[in-house]
Amino acid sequence: MSRADRYRDLFEHLPIGIYQVTPAGVFLDANPTLVSILGYSSWEEMREVNAASLCIDPRERLRWRETLEREGHLTHFETRKRRKDGATIWLREHARVVKNAHGEIKYFEGAVVDVTQQRQVEASLVQAERLASVGYLAAGVAHEINNPLSYLTTNVEFASRVLTQCETLFAGADAEMAEAVGEARAALNETLEGIARVAQVVSDLKTFARPDESGAKTTDPKSAVDTAVAIVQNEIRHRARLSRELAPCANVGIGSQRLVQVLVNLLLFAAHSIPEGYTESHDVVVRLRHASSKLIEISVSDTGAGYEPDALQHLFEPFGPAPTSSGIGLGLAVCHSIVTHAGGSLTVESELDRGTTFRLLLPVADAAVKSLPARTTGEPRVAKRSRILVIDDEPLIGRALKRNLRGDHEVTVARDAREALRLLLQGLSFDLILCDVMMPGMSGVDFHLALSQYRPELVERVVFITGGAFTPRAEQFLESVPNRRLTKPIAEETLRQLIGELVVPVATAS
Repeated sequence: MSRADRYRDLFEHLPIGIYQVTPAGVFLDANPTLVSILGYSSWEEMREVNAASLCIDPRERLRWRETLEREGHLTHFETRKRRKDGATIWLREHARVVKNAHGEIKYFEGAVVDVTQQRQVEASLVQAERLASVGYLAAGVAHEINNPLSYLTTNVEFASRVLTQCETLFAGADAEMAEAVGEARAALNETLEGIARVAQVVSDLKTFARPDESGAKTTDPKSAVDTAVAIVQNEIRHRARLSRELAPCANVGIGSQRLVQVLVNLLLFAAHSIPEGYTESHDVVVRLRHASSKLIEISVSDTGAGYEPDALQHLFEPFGPAPTSSGIGLGLAVCHSIVTHAGGSLTVESELDRGTTFRLLLPVADAAVKSLPARTTGEPRVAKRSRILVIDDEPLIGRALKRNLRGDHEVTVARDAREALRLLLQGLSFDLILCDVMMPGMSGVDFHLALSQYRPELVERVVFITGGAFTPRAEQFLESVPNRRLTKPIAEETLRQLIGELVVPVATAS
């Protein structure tokens, strides 16, 4: 084989696209690899195409040519091209200028590699990193908001309870005062509702950062759909006809609260994609079926505005595109996080002016997974007057808990874990220790480890309270110990129930 034949063989079979093209965009030659990359069936077909028409963005070709004319060559130049079938691909190119004896450009020649797949992977990694960063930020914000929410909740519940007592006192003596006290109590109850709404937003932030793993892990999907529909029905009925197509299905491996949360978000998204006042022209349909023996599919479809492909790619991003009337937020990002954490998938299909369909796939619950049996309470438990130690670096939380519990219990507040440890090393003992997890100096984790060494009989009495932000070490530790955990803000009813469960009862109510 002659040298020319060897070069021709190399040209024909090299797994890199090779070309020669004139400044006017006319292909002089191209190897089969480049023909294949660009989606053409033969060189004869591709040579009829002007190279300039393959560029997605004319500015990229202008930059490519200006660089070649100025430098005489270019390396690692990445550009988007349009295949014959219309698909967009990314090419990485090395090229040089070939000139005649008079210094005039005869043609450009170069080699290209298809890096579309690599570009997709890089984009996925960037997106994953971005979501992780937002997740860390969300966890930190949630933690900071939960501290004031905690003492706000406790103080408002305390004030509401005192006003209830005052209202009873004034009822027979001063009707006008009783009415004023009743109004004040009603205002505090409304404040508690507002706090609960803020707490739900914070809960969504925490869910996005780290989906909650607590609670039952198996749910009847039909029941979850019915609950979600009941919650949003009033929102939908002014915009569309709502219908359900629910086939009998096995339970799914996700907690009911989380599944309802996902479905409510999807239904609200569907509702807000449809303008008010056109009920007879629009539909929202919820479907439930077995996608396979191991997967349950729930879909939510609407006939609303729909989305263009570019917007669709960002729908599950935090503060991504959303129906105009719903604003922007974390709703769909939270849904995606919850579903993927449960081992499922959430996808979307949409067409502009035709509507959107969200498709939720969830694994069938393992037959071996059983819901925990309900606690058999029997006679109501009445907790004895107990000694409670509260450890929190937020002074207002400690004061609020002490104010709320001091009528029934003896409460000591420590401003940090070191102060609490000093009290315990002096021989003081407590029936219950409420300990914050994330504290400067000595964390709740370090306090627990020290307690295990110096006062091991008190370790099981520790209940961790947290605003939701964990270091990897703290998260791993909390998963490894049996101690109970309370999430801020702590409702008075929840706290008193826990005290009743953990502290030995003094008597049984008759």
